[in-house]
Amino acid sequence: MNEDIVRELRKTVERAVRPLAVSLKRKRQVREELLAHLLGVFDQELATDGDEQAALARTLARFGDPAELTADLANSAPRLDGLQRFLEWAGGPPTTTRAAICRSLILAVQVFLLQGVLIACLVPALLMLKTQAQFRYGMAAIFYSTATSAVFLPILIFSAYLMRRAFFDPERGAGQTDAGMKAGARFVAGCSAVLLATLLAPAIGALGYGLIAGDFPAVADQTLRFVALGLATGICATLIGYAEQQEMLREDPWRDVLIEG
Repeated sequence: MNEDIVRELRKTVERAVRPLAVSLKRKRQVREELLAHLLGVFDQELATDGDEQAALARTLARFGDPAELTADLANSAPRLDGLQRFLEWAGGPPTTTRAAICRSLILAVQVFLLQGVLIACLVPALLMLKTQAQFRYGMAAIFYSTATSAVFLPILIFSAYLMRRAFFDPERGAGQTDAGMKAGARFVAGCSAVLLATLLAPAIGALGYGLIAGDFPAVADQTLRFVALGLATGICATLIGYAEQQEMLREDPWRDVLIEG
């Protein structure tokens, strides 16, 4: 099929989808469904006379006004899409270090908000504990979960960005000296970030647990959990980085679509 035809169909789809105030996941799903539908319609129209331009015109006519479809799509958004938008508040895969840092900080705020709701639900149950020691251990466990998550997840996401740039960025394979040096620097930064996440996130959680529970020897009992959390960081960062790179490759054809004109 003529690439110009596909580009025109993408433009038509994007005119309907880009204005939608929905989650990135929902937009991606709608784009793929609409494009597949238009490609099918175009093949049907092309089979009638073999004229691509005429088939394209008839396909767009059958598609209708993109603005009207935008309104219909907005009304048909799933009810839980608002929650998905909140989870995507930090945005899609970042393309710069500054954007990655901002995304990590926003994620930390999200974790604190979600953990705050969880704590508000659990406090009444903690108040029913019989002894003060039980209450302290309960609060220590909650702080451990909150602090570790609020520190671990942002560092993990930032590490994933560095790992993606170090291992999966297409520019990394370029033969130029500058590109090779940048790739090497990204690799070192990625490994350093993973090491930081491996040590820092469990350490903060353990420190908070010991301070609130008033029982630092009990932290030793959690050593295996802390080590497992640290070891999982590097693996998770690499997998997330790879998944984000694949997502960016899927979004590339749509990101450059100009819908004006």
